[in-house]
Amino acid sequence: MSILIKQPLILTMERENGALKSPFRGDILVEGDSITHIGATSVYEESTCEQVIDGRHLLAMPGLINTHSHAAMTLFRGFGDDLTLMDWLQNKIWPAEGKMTPTDILLGTRLAILEMIKSGTTAFADMYDFCDQVVEAVAEAGGRASICRGIVAFTPEMGAQKLEQGLAFALHYRGVCAGRVTTMLGPHAPYTCSPDFLAHMAELGREHKLPLHIHLLETQDEIAQIAARDGCRPVELLERCDFFRDNKVLAAHGVWLNEEEISSLSGYDVSVAHCPASNFKLASGIAPVNGLLAAGVNVALGTDSACSNNSLDLFEEMKLAALVAKVRGLDPLALPAATALEMATVNGAKALGLAGCGLLAAGNKADIILVNIDQPHFTPQHDLISHLVYAAGGSDVDTVLVAGRVLMHKRELTTLDEERIIYEAEHIAQELCYRR
Repeated sequence: MSILIKQPLILTMERENGALKSPFRGDILVEGDSITHIGATSVYEESTCEQVIDGRHLLAMPGLINTHSHAAMTLFRGFGDDLTLMDWLQNKIWPAEGKMTPTDILLGTRLAILEMIKSGTTAFADMYDFCDQVVEAVAEAGGRASICRGIVAFTPEMGAQKLEQGLAFALHYRGVCAGRVTTMLGPHAPYTCSPDFLAHMAELGREHKLPLHIHLLETQDEIAQIAARDGCRPVELLERCDFFRDNKVLAAHGVWLNEEEISSLSGYDVSVAHCPASNFKLASGIAPVNGLLAAGVNVALGTDSACSNNSLDLFEEMKLAALVAKVRGLDPLALPAATALEMATVNGAKALGLAGCGLLAAGNKADIILVNIDQPHFTPQHDLISHLVYAAGGSDVDTVLVAGRVLMHKRELTTLDEERIIYEAEHIAQELCYRR
């Protein structure tokens, strides 16, 4: 399939002389799953292209990458909001989650993917259960995902069966859907896994070259729990378990990392998934993003689940990340718009190990979104990079391509039945949340 995106403004996310290159007017030629030409001049005959997309009122940029989610939890959006964390978990979420079936997981994940595509997310990292159904939903939609089974194991024996299943899943499914699905191992968190279990997971990661996805320092309670159980802080515990050595690690949240821990993480292949909306809603705190970036730690963006956010819109996360960094440091120069955009694209691709994604260039994957900039909130167009972070929303996304396939055009989904997904998700969610 050859697709010509004709004369959009193009934001490649490349840097030049230390700054993001400004958007320029040009053409993008897609052949197969990749970009074969991008530039101001044409080197092909338009008549030979199987599809031509008029981009004159659009801005082309890399698809957004959500580095931390629990997709199926869209079924709990708005269920038990504005409660304390433990009240919400113990009395609402955990009882309902305990009743979920594979069908529930499939329907909830479909709804999440629908929302993500419609708001410009082309790849996401997911940690949950019944992961076969997550793969099924990704395959149907045509998107890209990095998936792991989240495992709680207060003792090695407690998590043995789930670990066996999680490892089997990761080895079986990595690289399926023509490489659009990658896999990880998912120890839930330092406080929900024993040190021996964490050490074993780390060894399996090294042995099988599987990245590790873990919640880390999301709340102050985690610090207290690890101190009481292990006599140290969470990062030191993971270092004792040899967790980071020769492993690629995706650490979600990192809200309560201190300077010493940031320095330690900078010496490993660790990416932090910053989830500002979730952290604010649950009153977890504000992650030290500028300190992490200054230390050379890769920081990307995530939404967390729709029941702790309540949106899966990464444009919203970009804006929140930029604004809260300025407030945290009382510095209007902190986390500029260009950096927030990199966190949602280039840094996200690095965090998930997605070669050829996050940046538009000849030879890279054709994961492209087209944003409608012919609107009042993009006017005047003094600085489109700024507008994408501070003014844009997911509803501004007009067209989405993943691996050279059009998943949405002019806001119409091409691979998913939006009306059916919404109907089924509403029905099952109402039944699930009050299921006995």
